Amino acid sequence: MTCQTALQILPYTDLAEPRLLFSPIPLNVCLQSIHNCDIHSTDSLIQFADSLLNRCSNPIVKNFYLNELFKLFDNHDPDQDPVLIHLYDKYDRSWIEEGSERRIERKIENLRKIVPGAEIPELISHNIDGIAHSTNDIQRKYTVLWFWDPDCDHCQEMTPILHQMYQEHSEEWDFEVFAVEVNDDYERWKAFSDTHELWDWINLSTSRGEANIDFIEYFDIVTTPVMFLIDNSQNHTIKARQLTLDELRDKLGGND
Repeated sequence: MTCQTALQILPYTDLAEPRLLFSPIPLNVCLQSIHNCDIHSTDSLIQFADSLLNRCSNPIVKNFYLNELFKLFDNHDPDQDPVLIHLYDKYDRSWIEEGSERRIERKIENLRKIVPGAEIPELISHNIDGIAHSTNDIQRKYTVLWFWDPDCDHCQEMTPILHQMYQEHSEEWDFEVFAVEVNDDYERWKAFSDTHELWDWINLSTSRGEANIDFIEYFDIVTTPVMFLIDNSQNHTIKARQLTLDELRDKLGGND
């Protein structure tokens, strides 16, 4: 089932019926369709959520569905973060379980800082010589923020591929890489950087000096690698995050 099919089913479902709380099969059918949708449109997901909730005239039923939708979209998928913000901002918050209000408020405020269109603060970190580098000093149109750990398997695999892309296309696609090693591990960072010759991009490490902000918290870094594509021509705003390398290639190469 597609999201569009789920939307077509909704008019035939009486979502005002409180007995659905004990057997919410129509809702589950609609929600499960999200997982099968080949869709990355925030607007479509918001339309789906609003269409469902607008049919809930019973406040108890609506709160149940709001809670279910929030849990569904709370899955660390960057495409769905704006949906969480929309649900939090648009609807009465009585659906939030007692004791969870502050946690959810903090989560939403953190997400606001890293959704596409948000402006990032200046980030300063240090190179192998202890010299500070700032994201604000980059002259290229785009910055790829690359937060990584040389002890991370995915980082070990993806960093050299990103570096090859940088060597081959950084001038053509007008981008710079601002790579920050996050684990304060000088020896591993230097060894990996030497092996893969990573010194021609902005290669920084927390082992060489404290950053000017707590970027782990600000950029919601839970696991590595974490990637942000920053548009410097638009006041250092986030264009995208957690892209695959193929998606990054498409965006920088003009195919997206």
